[in-house]
Amino acid sequence: MFKKVLAVSLLVMVGLQGSEDMKFDGLFRAYNIGTYKQRDDQHLINRNSLAVGGHLGFTSAHYQGWFSRVNIMTTHGVGVDSNPTQIEDSVLSRNDATIAGNRNSGQNGDSITIVGEAFVAYDDGVKSLKVGRQIYNSPFDAAKDVRMIPSTFSGINAHYDFSGHKVGLAYFDKFKQRTTSGFYNILEHALGAQTETVTGRKSAGLSVFSLNVHEKFRFFNYNIVDFMNTTYVDYKGGDSVKWAIQAVYQTSIGNFDTSIKQGIVKFRNETTP
Repeated sequence: MFKKVLAVSLLVMVGLQGSEDMKFDGLFRAYNIGTYKQRDDQHLINRNSLAVGGHLGFTSAHYQGWFSRVNIMTTHGVGVDSNPTQIEDSVLSRNDATIAGNRNSGQNGDSITIVGEAFVAYDDGVKSLKVGRQIYNSPFDAAKDVRMIPSTFSGINAHYDFSGHKVGLAYFDKFKQRTTSGFYNILEHALGAQTETVTGRKSAGLSVFSLNVHEKFRFFNYNIVDFMNTTYVDYKGGDSVKWAIQAVYQTSIGNFDTSIKQGIVKFRNETTP
């Protein structure tokens, strides 16, 4: 666990947007970040990086509610230090290196260019449907667009709005972390090489049910078979004085829960025999 973290960053953004219907849109970003981190068993580590990039997207004209979108996202390191331990990889390819098991080999400083969005959609103001690679935002799964490129999901997302009561259903089989150059199965992304050992399956998707009542009450249920179920609710109230309350219940389910009880799953504070 980190004892000390000090981060200093500079973000520069320039936007470009086209016409109201068919349009190109773009965003240029330059992000400089420096961190000082100290682990329990190490000296203070200084990491820093400058990255430039952003996105260039195209949204087609609407035809009877239907449209499509493609969005290319990229981040490139500028003058990245040749010493991988000095690279602040949260703006580059940290997760690629982690998945490959070589975080300190230099791969964590690689650039990323990817088609982050590519979907066909329908929206008539009441019903909406989106199929393909897309940005999805909710309390527990979101784009986290605070550095260079956002996280995106691949799957299907639908909503129906009746008198201010918005019901949503979504299923995503793949996920692209914001520091990853590819889409990975959601269960495999969470558990890595141990996926089949602790769940009995090689892959699984994320199912989401949501209910939004007049933007005051929200309910979300997230489920990944043989892994985890999460229920989230919040409520916002007040006129002159605003207030809000939220609650979360998360539990392991299926084969993953069995693996925990049998001691097959080892957590970070446990010793592996």
